[in-house]
Amino acid sequence: MTQGTRRPLATRARAAALCGLAVVGCTPEIELDELPRAFSDAYCDRAVECGEFDDADFCAGLSGIEREVELWWLTADVRRALANGTTIYDGEAAYACVEAVRDASCLPLGFERAFYADACGEMFHGTLANGELCWTSEQCESLACDVDYLACDAACCAGTCTPTPSAVLGQPCPAGYCVDDSICGDSGFCQLRGGIGAPCYSDYVCADGLTCLGGGCSVPRELGQPCVDEECGPIGVACDVTINTCVGVLYAGELCNPSVDLCGYGLACDAATNSCRGGSGVGGPCLSDYDCGDASLYCDGGDGFDVEGSCRQLKANGAACLSYSECQSWHCNAVGLCGDAPSCVP
Repeated sequence: MTQGTRRPLATRARAAALCGLAVVGCTPEIELDELPRAFSDAYCDRAVECGEFDDADFCAGLSGIEREVELWWLTADVRRALANGTTIYDGEAAYACVEAVRDASCLPLGFERAFYADACGEMFHGTLANGELCWTSEQCESLACDVDYLACDAACCAGTCTPTPSAVLGQPCPAGYCVDDSICGDSGFCQLRGGIGAPCYSDYVCADGLTCLGGGCSVPRELGQPCVDEECGPIGVACDVTINTCVGVLYAGELCNPSVDLCGYGLACDAATNSCRGGSGVGGPCLSDYDCGDASLYCDGGDGFDVEGSCRQLKANGAACLSYSECQSWHCNAVGLCGDAPSCVP
């Protein structure tokens, strides 16, 4: 497989064309039905730039982001709320959110932090005021629908729109969100993310641009620099422990050493050929879905540890299922059939 090039994002090109460079004050938008593909393209283009993949199409097939956005963000509840006007979609904010993903840091949490950009939280506007009944948070102006699940064990439970909980530096944060780029620390109080040298257990507690290496927040290691506790930080970069040096990951078909697996995400070093290869594909052996190497497959019978199963295509609506993970829709209904998830929004 050859080194990939950055693909022009179809939705970006279309949005720019519709807006027109000469139109003053025009902001590009992304239409709702283009949103899943836009996120997938932006993520994979950036992941290729970061070196995690050498091919954007391989990234798209492995990550399945287009399907995840469709099923997790554009749920039946959200679509119903859009239809009845209790939720409004903002295409301009969606464009800004996608661009934040395209410009994400190459650190492991870079994409996750991009999804927390202000624009991403503004893609859907609720129209229900605090105190009104709600069934999904996207219906509320506050984007917070409080449901008492202890008092309601039905399939659909109505809640109440409530103010978004928040806490500032130094305040307790067990049930709230911390503002000012702070996090809820182990002490249960909002605290700033750590600077260089601050103790850490993951990148989450380090400031933007830093990574957790050797138990301390640190500047990421670049290609050619020494590893820290056999780690380097950025995606697309791995530690060659034989020389304690940060190197670029290997791609499909490249020669590798099974004892020092430097193959990129979604690949493994095949001991039989000493080359990086992808998942086992349809009918191949697997322990988990990841081993199949394609988001359109699932591992039938594997337990994720030592019981081997086989890779199979996700099932279409109407097929028999034992778990949601077998279904294209990620919904296995009460009678054991794959189907679209129902909406609770009236």
